[in-house]
Amino acid sequence: MMAAMPEAEKPIKSIHMKLRNQGIWVWTKGAIEEHLGLEAKNEATWSGFIERCKGQNFVKNLPDYDGIMALCQWIIDGSRDT
Repeated sequence: MMAAMPEAEKPIKSIHMKLRNQGIWVWTKGAIEEHLGLEAKNEATWSGFIERCKGQNFVKNLPDYDGIMALCQWIIDGSRDT
């Protein structure tokens, strides 16, 4: 809920950067589901997501494609080296 508040954007990004540099990833839009476009936290939702992942261009249709790619690059680079 806090992530949806406009006035929380800057403090959340600050927390994200500080913890990222400590080797901890904090999502900036709330839980991971917001970034992946998932409506619920259950097996059926995740199963549907996995099936959609198999489609062409699925990744580019994620609500937070840039954020997901940033996480992947952060992991590839070595989470504590950034």
